[in-house]
Amino acid sequence: MRRSRDEFSRRGAVMADAAAQVSGVAREELVALVVNHLEIQPLVLQILDVAARTNSTETLAALGAVLGDAAVVHHRTLDENVVIAAALRDLGPVHVRLLDVMTRTPADVLGDNPNTAWTGAKVRMALPDLAPSLVQGALGGLIRHGLVNITSPWSAVGYEMSDFGRAMLGVFAASRDY
Repeated sequence: MRRSRDEFSRRGAVMADAAAQVSGVAREELVALVVNHLEIQPLVLQILDVAARTNSTETLAALGAVLGDAAVVHHRTLDENVVIAAALRDLGPVHVRLLDVMTRTPADVLGDNPNTAWTGAKVRMALPDLAPSLVQGALGGLIRHGLVNITSPWSAVGYEMSDFGRAMLGVFAASRDY
């Protein structure tokens, strides 16, 4: 029971620290802002639900970054933060690695022809330590949430990061040094 309590305390601390960093507001003041900001209460509940379902420090920090933005900074609309939180529910470290890889071109990662796009095979080659089925499943999750678009540049199906995928990486980047 104590280990569970300690883990939930850790999760809360990671989120609170990231939210404070992104917002530029002290943790105590941020709590007061969140409690009194009725418009973001559904988002707060969604963030708490997602936080209860992950042990990933990176995801917890990203959730805190979303909260800090919604409560104070407002770089994104509330609706955008709700959609980001929904995607974070399903994303794990493999998804983030895949997004990081796709910020570069296949030529940069694999030394490939500079005119080629990401294909399923090239994505799998860029992450050789992961099982091909895991990479394909993660790619499907990214597509599902609109973080990666399917393209057909030539005869093969290709993939490219969407604007939403870049925004998601921005959330992770903002929360990395919580």
